[in-house]
Amino acid sequence: MLTHSVEFSQIDHVAKAILLLATTNDKFNVFHVNNVHTIQMNNVVDEMNKCGFDIKKVSAEKFGDTLNKLLNSEKDVRSINSLLAYKANHHEKRRAIASDNIFTLNMLYRLGFYWPFPDNDYLSKLINYLV
Repeated sequence: MLTHSVEFSQIDHVAKAILLLATTNDKFNVFHVNNVHTIQMNNVVDEMNKCGFDIKKVSAEKFGDTLNKLLNSEKDVRSINSLLAYKANHHEKRRAIASDNIFTLNMLYRLGFYWPFPDNDYLSKLINYLV
């Protein structure tokens, strides 16, 4: 999971993109507004640790084993409810749904809008804001 790319669309940039897209021809009415620049989960975990969290990097197998142990503990199961989305049943296959925002991206470029690159400074501010 550490090599998975994650996307952060800063809300002020999303709002600006939406306002710009609202000025386009009415025949264009479906847009996918999200930052095309991603950051690896490894960078997010590193930045969270710099902000005072104690997140250990483990293999997917160890993560799954630990999650299963916590799920079987009445004391701990409530504290991990938000992680249940990551637990697949043995018979389930998970796959990412491809997203294509090339049309939107090209439209935004023509309107003079460019998505910013997420960096560690942005991540640090975001993490500190959330805690």
